[in-house]
Amino acid sequence: MRTIEVKIEVKIFRYEELSEKAKNRARNLYREWGLNYEPQIITEYMEEVLNDLGYGGVEVYWRLSHSQGDGVAFYGKLNDPDKLLKRLLTEKEFRRWERISKASGVEIRINRIGSYYNHYNTMEVVVDSDRLYQDDYPFVSIFLKKIEQKIQADVKEVSKKLEEYGYKELEYQESDEYIDMLLDQEEFLADGRRWVS
Repeated sequence: MRTIEVKIEVKIFRYEELSEKAKNRARNLYREWGLNYEPQIITEYMEEVLNDLGYGGVEVYWRLSHSQGDGVAFYGKLNDPDKLLKRLLTEKEFRRWERISKASGVEIRINRIGSYYNHYNTMEVVVDSDRLYQDDYPFVSIFLKKIEQKIQADVKEVSKKLEEYGYKELEYQESDEYIDMLLDQEEFLADGRRWVS
């Protein structure tokens, strides 16, 4: 057995130096490998929006592939329901809410309906108290039901808007513009294959 030392000279290019044909190949390879797909960006944005709207404490779930059952849903116990209800209730209703919630420990949860899909129809809002027997206080019960209905309507609208955002972001992550931005930091062979040292 013998060993031969071979020297190979390889030209390395920055993305901007590639021909258009090589750039197209680089983009297509990037898409094939799924390197342009960054779901954490979408999830983080959705969590931020939910928190800003008063849905802090929930976990967000989504799948957006243009298939049946796709969408965005969020489940869990709200950690600051006042933030949400200041947005949804009138001033008078909110003051009433404050009195009831302080006296009875009301909590707001968004429960999952079903077990497979996550979209605007898989969430059920529950406004409940462990210290309030609603049969003894029918007006309170009616008021809490009204809050539940307002939140349920808002949950659906927020879910639909987040779904719309998600699809737009996924479309953008497939765009040449976005992939060009990612590839700008890489090095390539003349034919558009990525150089890994």
